[in-house]
Amino acid sequence: MVSTQCSDCHTSLRQFFKEIARWPGLMASFALILSVSGCASLETQSQSTEPGGSDSVSVILPDVEPEKVTREPPPPAPGAIPSPLLTDLLTAEFAGQRQRYDIAVKHYLNAARQSDADEITSRAARVARFAGNTQSTREAAELWLKTNPDEPEAHQLMAQSALANGQFDTAVHHMMEIRRLTGRSQFEYLSTRIAHMTKEQKQALIQALRKQEQTLPHDPSLLTTQGVMHQSLGRVAPALEKFEQALDIDPDYRVPAVMKARLLAAIKRHDEALEWLDEVLDTHPDHKGMRELRAKVLLRLDRMQDALDAYGDLHARYPADSEIRFTLALLSYERKMPYRAKGLLVPLLNDEQLGDRANYYLGLILIDLDEPEEAIRYFSQVQPGDEFLPASSEALRLITARESFEAGSIFLKQQANRSPEDSADLTGLLADLLAETSQLEAALDTYQQGLAIEPDNTHLLYGRAMVYARQDNIVEMEQDLSRVIELEPNNAEALNALGYTLADKTTRTQEALALIRRAFVLAPHSAAISDSLGWAYFRLGNMEQAEKYLKRAYDKMHDHEIAAHYGELLWITDRQSKAVQVWKRALKETPDSNIIKDTLDRLQIQLK
Repeated sequence: MVSTQCSDCHTSLRQFFKEIARWPGLMASFALILSVSGCASLETQSQSTEPGGSDSVSVILPDVEPEKVTREPPPPAPGAIPSPLLTDLLTAEFAGQRQRYDIAVKHYLNAARQSDADEITSRAARVARFAGNTQSTREAAELWLKTNPDEPEAHQLMAQSALANGQFDTAVHHMMEIRRLTGRSQFEYLSTRIAHMTKEQKQALIQALRKQEQTLPHDPSLLTTQGVMHQSLGRVAPALEKFEQALDIDPDYRVPAVMKARLLAAIKRHDEALEWLDEVLDTHPDHKGMRELRAKVLLRLDRMQDALDAYGDLHARYPADSEIRFTLALLSYERKMPYRAKGLLVPLLNDEQLGDRANYYLGLILIDLDEPEEAIRYFSQVQPGDEFLPASSEALRLITARESFEAGSIFLKQQANRSPEDSADLTGLLADLLAETSQLEAALDTYQQGLAIEPDNTHLLYGRAMVYARQDNIVEMEQDLSRVIELEPNNAEALNALGYTLADKTTRTQEALALIRRAFVLAPHSAAISDSLGWAYFRLGNMEQAEKYLKRAYDKMHDHEIAAHYGELLWITDRQSKAVQVWKRALKETPDSNIIKDTLDRLQIQLK
């Protein structure tokens, strides 16, 4: 680093930055002066000596060679900022105001190399950090430390740079310096880049931290940071151990307290997490994050009323928090408190993040309150985005029920004008509704309209396949579902639908079984897929496996189609009384079940 400036120059620099801060337009004025003087110089040098034009002036010069005069530049005034340094500073300020941070960083760094003034080196480092230029941040921070070795912020920047470059021992060294200078440990800062670290880098950072344990055997920040790193590697026991060691040293240290609670919740030890959270909140009753975590744990424990009370308390404490208000509204809706939910949602209608979700749920609430016109109004206010198609679907159902399918079609065209990229999916909503109401030919025509817009729309292909299946058009159904699987190999719903249909309607049962097994691997908790798997085994005559999966499906969901299959297996395996119980229960819930009636007719059974 070159440092030739006197203390008077430092005074000028401080004054320069003070003026820049006070007068944002001052920098532009300096730049204007420089540009004007530069233009004037250029204009003088490029003045034409050719006669001509009404404005030209002929000047007769004496025919003598002018005397050569050599002048030394005047010495800088005491305390003046040298011209190269001033130029870099002004250029940097000008670039910063124009958001050309790359240029600003370059010229501030140039200025920092010329001067040992704290104002310049610190500004260069901060601007480089703001611009995200890691290399320049490191160089500027090094220059800053040369001018001021005891500046904690410079050490923090050096730690950040070392961390980004995988130099973990260096990063820890600078955090130790911060502790020496401030009297406070802040090792948790080293875990801020945890999401960008490899497994090997995380392990290396743990080793670098461990080296300091001999120097700082009872430092809760050091222990907590090691715990965070262990947690990121999935090492639950060592992580909890480090958090608890930190808390033994300083029971009031909130960071390990929070981390312990989050870890217990993450590994689904919810009862322990709740007990710990209650203990911590006795000491830190105003810790918002801990209260929110406690409310979420109550939800995971399915303690809905307690969760509702917890979110109500949070809302009372933090009425301006939109996320808390929204969650409380949904819980109120879930707990059959529609008016409370409505009152909580209405203020969120203009919220930039939650406005569309508020409109959507207000629509659902107003359906429950039997106010369909108001519900349609809220659904129609949802903007294109995540809630747009669900809201359009709900509005379509209300419009077709109150008016006609033609009115619903007009509504969907209006929605398509608002969101052209959703045109095919909007058409699919109408087709789905036509299929639900058994208008199969109209549904096929409508699916075709959507596929003309977007030929590989998997929702439309799947919907059309289901209509073909109802018409026993297995060839067309298989073509559509095969295309869906080709486009989305992990589409469990399509794999299951094709497998079940082949098992139920054809003799290709082994092929069907392979498809359903693929679906089961993707969605092992699906009752529908378990039912399909059991039915395929039933068709193959493997009653043991058939009962395993059909019972599993029936225990999960007493659906009438599952009941038809499970009841048939029970009947065939000489458990007629239990089979009748299963069928009667299903018919009580779904009295018009065609699949159960077909099963009874095929087995020549009359229920009493």
